[in-house]
Amino acid sequence: MAQTTSFDAVGNREDLTGFLTTVSPEETPMLSGLPKVRAPRATFMEWQTDDNEIVSFNGVNEGSDQTTHEDKAENRLRIGNRIQEFRRAYRVSNIQEMVMTAGVSSELARAKAKSIIELKRDCESAFGADQELQAGTEALPHLLRGLGKWIDSGNTNIDASIRTPAASIGTTSSLVESGFNDVLQNVYETAGVIQNMRLYAGSSLQRKISDFTRAEGTTTPTPFQVNSMQTDREIVFSVQFYRGDYANVQVISDLFLGRTSDTAFGTTAKERGYLITPEMVQVGILEAPNIFEQSDEGGGERGFARAIKTIVVRNPHGLGKFA
Repeated sequence: MAQTTSFDAVGNREDLTGFLTTVSPEETPMLSGLPKVRAPRATFMEWQTDDNEIVSFNGVNEGSDQTTHEDKAENRLRIGNRIQEFRRAYRVSNIQEMVMTAGVSSELARAKAKSIIELKRDCESAFGADQELQAGTEALPHLLRGLGKWIDSGNTNIDASIRTPAASIGTTSSLVESGFNDVLQNVYETAGVIQNMRLYAGSSLQRKISDFTRAEGTTTPTPFQVNSMQTDREIVFSVQFYRGDYANVQVISDLFLGRTSDTAFGTTAKERGYLITPEMVQVGILEAPNIFEQSDEGGGERGFARAIKTIVVRNPHGLGKFA
């Protein structure tokens, strides 16, 4: 018997909702949360570090004259970082801007907003990368030194006297609470003060820290006990603040650490973490994110988002890392 069906009828309308959902990390906690310093006034922004001599308490002979003297500026160093320019371009045809698109009131406005988001992600990734600084030429861009190279006990581009000690760098894959405290202890012994620190942590590192409160026996798992208010009806396993003997650490999740440009999110990023203080690591802004519109030559609106920034690591000697 003949009948009209949905799969052969001509003229059925499409049902396209107005939902347009982007599933991709957008939060940039370092870029948003680190203090901002004055704008760089050159392509190479510099600052100074200093250090005290080792302690000495040999005593002084009574009545003796002082015949030797010290240069109290001999440990002073001049270090710095390059600025880096970031861009994200967009273009929307004149017809596409005129037609109706589901979930988008203006393709041009969305392109501009998305370019700013992507620009911030690029900045965050450069700050947290294993990228070494590079002086720009006609053929090469200026590149900033990322935290992965600043907090590096083997980076010979940093003077040995201010390099991060190897004992201040932990290994995420084998990390346990005692190893975490080993890093905190060494940072304390290096900096000489118990600090309020921030740990910007990849997802695998975050899980390792949350597991610190769970006990495993050698052969039989040890029960994990949780004290919780009866009215809460929830169990909290997440660790967002770790209070230890040598530092108070705020754990902040960050998905843009240890990345390589133009590659996908991977194990290196998941296991990376930077243990810093806001007093020691800051953002230098030569140009904040801005939209620059270019002339429409007939095909449609075009332009780009741009920012020029660097990261200031005042002295890497007292910082830590997990990798």
